[in-house]
Amino acid sequence: MQKFSKILTGFSFLDQKWGGIYPGGNYLIIGSKNAGKLLLSLKMIENFISIDLVTILITNQRFKNLEIQASSLNFNIESAITSEKLFLCNDEVFQPFDSLMDFINEKNPKVIFIDNLLENSFFKSKENYIQLLEFLEQKNITLLSTASLPSNEISKKLLKEIFQFSTGIISLQRSSEKRNYSGQISIKPNIGHIEGEFETNYKIVPNKGFVTLADNENELLKMLSKVNSEYDILSQNQKFDYTIVYDFEEFKLLVESRKSYSAKTNLQINIISYKIKNEVVESIELSRIIQKALNTGDKISYKNNNVFVLPQSNDAEEVEKLIKTLDKNISDSFKNIPGIEFLITKRKEFLTQSYNLE
Repeated sequence: MQKFSKILTGFSFLDQKWGGIYPGGNYLIIGSKNAGKLLLSLKMIENFISIDLVTILITNQRFKNLEIQASSLNFNIESAITSEKLFLCNDEVFQPFDSLMDFINEKNPKVIFIDNLLENSFFKSKENYIQLLEFLEQKNITLLSTASLPSNEISKKLLKEIFQFSTGIISLQRSSEKRNYSGQISIKPNIGHIEGEFETNYKIVPNKGFVTLADNENELLKMLSKVNSEYDILSQNQKFDYTIVYDFEEFKLLVESRKSYSAKTNLQINIISYKIKNEVVESIELSRIIQKALNTGDKISYKNNNVFVLPQSNDAEEVEKLIKTLDKNISDSFKNIPGIEFLITKRKEFLTQSYNLE
């Protein structure tokens, strides 16, 4: 039986929780615009180069933009390219698609990054993706790709198919606090990584780049407290308190990822939904009331007259306890509305493959 020695990424949170990534594996970094996908990629690239792993980065970003982002990590990207440890390419170079394979054969990399996978001109179908995966697996080359939230049905379908082939998924959700580049990151296994799924909070810090609690919790909390007085509470609690409200499109992707994980592990994952009848209250108002009762790690989103809650815990007793708390909060908040228990209906379901969030 073949044993896999994992590769450290330089991303402390992932390395501590998973012990690195599998050589020959393929990983997807997904998140909204400006969530930090490329910066996280550059952080990993810097580490791979430092341990002499030749890397290819395929991106349509202008070199100056890459240089500026890399400088926030104190990463000299120009030096890495000059030393031929990093090969930087525009996707237009690989027309036709087979020319990508020729380039890989020539440079013999250990790691490949594809930035904005769904927007690359050489990547047109699931078949292209599978062809690339099979080629890289034969050569034991690790693939990491970034993707933004899909903007159309074709991209959504393609991304859903990509999820199925991914070794692991790294999800970035930027905080709704627009003045800060911060948010929540989760790592979800799809193949291997039996350590499980983990999440934490991150912040993009000048001269340090992509930082999480795994890097240095006390130092980070001390620094954050100087930025804004509201972080004083975080310092006392020794934890972050970023929003757990997800954009609906991000929430849908999270649900799809959890469905896939549930199918592969036979783990029963709950989702709780509330439906508002007769527009008796606004969904945003209901979501705020529900949010107050949620625990760290719970997720919430809303659309039209529906509010959805994805509990962090899969323990049946914990989920029932949460539901009772939510019901009480709703009842207390709308006690002046007659028959509120009939106007806001609740469902608890398992995330099976047939579950449809719509």
